[in-house]
Amino acid sequence: FGPEEGSEEAEETARRAPGAKPSDYYDIMRGNLDDCFRIGLTVTRKQLKLYADFYTADIIVCSPLGLRLITGVDGEKGGDTDFLSSLEVVIVDQADVLLMQNVEHLWHLFSLFHGTPKKVRDTEFSRVRAWCLAGQGDVVRQTIMLSQFGAVELNEIVNRLCHNYA
Repeated sequence: FGPEEGSEEAEETARRAPGAKPSDYYDIMRGNLDDCFRIGLTVTRKQLKLYADFYTADIIVCSPLGLRLITGVDGEKGGDTDFLSSLEVVIVDQADVLLMQNVEHLWHLFSLFHGTPKKVRDTEFSRVRAWCLAGQGDVVRQTIMLSQFGAVELNEIVNRLCHNYA
C-alpha cells in the first residue's frame, strides 16, 4: 500500500514521479476539494456574520453544485430559488475549472437569476429597488466571469443569459 490519497506525502510522491503533473494542477487541487460548498455572509458596521440565511445574506459564496442542490432539479418540488431574485453582482471565478465539471449547473443557475419570488418573506418593501419591480434585474446585474482561456460554453452563457445594460 502507498501513502493515503490526498496526504502531503502522496502529493510529494506525485511531484517526484516521472511525468508529474504541471504546477497549476497542484495549485488548483490542493487543500479542500469539496465541490459542494455554500455559505452566506452578512456584513454589518462592526462585524461579519458567517453562515447567514441566504435571504438575509449580503454575500453568498458557493459552488454551482452546492447552489444547484438548494434550487433543485427541473420539475422537482421543494427547490428554493427566491433568494436569487435580487442579485446585483455575480462572479464566476476559475470558470475553466468548472468546464471540467458539469457546465449545465451554470446554465441552470443563470436561468434562475432574477425570477419572480414565490413567497413574501421578511421583506422591507421600502428597500426594494424600482428596477427589481420593473423586471430589469437581469439587465442591471453585473456579471464577471474569470477564466484562464476562452471557451465556447462560457461565451454562450454570457451571450444568452447576461443582458447587461451599457
